[in-house]
Amino acid sequence: PEHDGTTPLPLVLDFHGLTEGADVHAQLTGIGAYGASHGFVAVIPQGTGDLARWAAGPGGSAGEPNIDVDFVNAMLDQVEDSICIDTSRVYATGMSNGAMLTSMLGCRLAGRLAAVAPISGATTSVGWRKTVRWWSATCW
Repeated sequence: PEHDGTTPLPLVLDFHGLTEGADVHAQLTGIGAYGASHGFVAVIPQGTGDLARWAAGPGGSAGEPNIDVDFVNAMLDQVEDSICIDTSRVYATGMSNGAMLTSMLGCRLAGRLAAVAPISGATTSVGWRKTVRWWSATCW
């Protein structure tokens, strides 16, 4: 549907997997067109490196800086400044390495995200403990 530019829209952040890149991920998921036809904004950011990736994985502590968490936080500021976003309906999802980042964002940006939906991204806690299904149990 056409957007009037004044009604706040939900936002879905969709993070690609390791080496996939944003363009390929956008083509595979079709989330941009789906969002446009179903009334939400979809943003598919590009990871860094020769083999596109996100700096996400087990280890560290919640207080340690993470370049991609900082990037997403700044990106949210920029998107919210340029598009009328309903800040109470901001969601994150991702595949594989993007799911690992999504899980991390669910912990570190909990105040900015309404929900996260990591897909096929293993997270483990430090010390080789068993993988936990509930993402908040593996916050790092």
